[in-house]
Amino acid sequence: MGVVLAFAAAAALFVGATSVPAVGDEAELVDAPVISDTEIINDTPAAGDVDDTPAPIVVDDTPAPIVVDDITEDDISPEVDPLDPEGLEALDEFGELEAGLGLDLGLAPMGAGPDGAGLVPPYVYWTATDESGELVGGATFQLQGPASGRSSWGSTVVVEDNTGQAGYVGRDMDPDPGEFAVTEFAIHEISDTNRYRVRMTQASEGYGVSDSGYRTIPGQGIQPASGAWIGGTYNFGNFEMSGGPRTLSCTPGTFYSVSSNGTLVEVVDGVRKTIGQWAGINGAANSVAISQGGNVVYAIDRNSNNAGNVNRILRYTPSTGVFEGLSGTQHSTSATALVAGAVDLSTGAFLYGGFSNNGARFQIYRYSDGGTPEYLGYFATGSTGTANGDMAFDAAGNLYVVRSGNTTNIYTVTAENLAAAAGGVIPATSTHSARLTGLSNVNGAAFDADGSIYLGNSTTVRQFDPTNWAYPSTFTSNLTDSTDLASCSSPATLTVTKNVIGRA
Repeated sequence: MGVVLAFAAAAALFVGATSVPAVGDEAELVDAPVISDTEIINDTPAAGDVDDTPAPIVVDDTPAPIVVDDITEDDISPEVDPLDPEGLEALDEFGELEAGLGLDLGLAPMGAGPDGAGLVPPYVYWTATDESGELVGGATFQLQGPASGRSSWGSTVVVEDNTGQAGYVGRDMDPDPGEFAVTEFAIHEISDTNRYRVRMTQASEGYGVSDSGYRTIPGQGIQPASGAWIGGTYNFGNFEMSGGPRTLSCTPGTFYSVSSNGTLVEVVDGVRKTIGQWAGINGAANSVAISQGGNVVYAIDRNSNNAGNVNRILRYTPSTGVFEGLSGTQHSTSATALVAGAVDLSTGAFLYGGFSNNGARFQIYRYSDGGTPEYLGYFATGSTGTANGDMAFDAAGNLYVVRSGNTTNIYTVTAENLAAAAGGVIPATSTHSARLTGLSNVNGAAFDADGSIYLGNSTTVRQFDPTNWAYPSTFTSNLTDSTDLASCSSPATLTVTKNVIGRA
């Protein structure tokens, strides 16, 4: 009878458990109680009791089905620790634990510490996610320590994400994508009496580094603050990456900025948010442009020695989150510096350009996916002196170029004149010059759906009324090394702007 009860008890563990985590799940471990040896054999009636024990059961070679409905976890004494080797051995003898019950008895999930077979404190750990909080694998971090003074951090180790890939030999002991745990450096083990610091150096493919600064275990000098380490572990928290698959906003009050290092930023009603970054910028990113509906973003990687030459054309596809440099697009131009970019809403072609001849001419180039860059021609500005600016299309295919130096102008190239461009002079008209107040060193422009225009420099963007160049508001003063602006509100904006220009 003892054998039958033990067999049933092992089965009850499986039926009575309310949740059985699968391999890799982040779930609480199930306390799997087992019957003690004392309970198995202690079934002899006390003196004076009526012995109603049924006749011994004869078990043949074919075991009968086991009925476990009347047996619950409360009927079984939890006297054996399920993580104790002897307890596991006892369970496995009757229930073939690993194959039959399929319980996941790995280490505690990230809520209480990271996963990883054989991971024992002390260790430091952290996570990497997208903007929605989903774990994303493939990021790289730099871990330093232990602190040996006010500014010395001992050794440095690069921590690449262990995503469970075959042949991984790095320092991350947690095999789950986006989860990191480090127990040792190359020359010493992590100690909970020391201080360490970590920072993200490279985001996962298609994402950007939102914060490249160090996170540091609090304390003074080499001594961690009291209570900083918990149970021999320290949690650096979550590192949220920017970018990834997304949809760009073309709503009023939204525009985008690119910085010289290739970082693309979204600004909505004055609040900035990093989208991602083009890697490997060899000079400076500029001439950012966004297609209709925000489906594609283009920019230029300008040559560091000659801002009028193109190292490569850059492309970002929001639906896939991929930032890339396009091969075969390196070329020289006649511009002194490339400063402007726009996407033709009817063809999807990327147009870009810049001023030359001391600002007296504006040179225009065009690139279509899969093709080669081509020169369209130039128009005369009627002005001289240092100039910056930007350009955009309206729904009818007319091109508008904003020039901003000591004064500001808007130039119009009609769709017909642009289509006829063959490498020479392109006819254009201009508004009257206007002097801006409250903003200097303008290097970017973007149009909004209400007919206004955003003009910005490296740090500040203000919204102007192009009929009189008054500015009603400052949208943001929180940009970092911005080189150009763009939006995908062009159709409504430039139809209005075109009418304004027509009255000028």
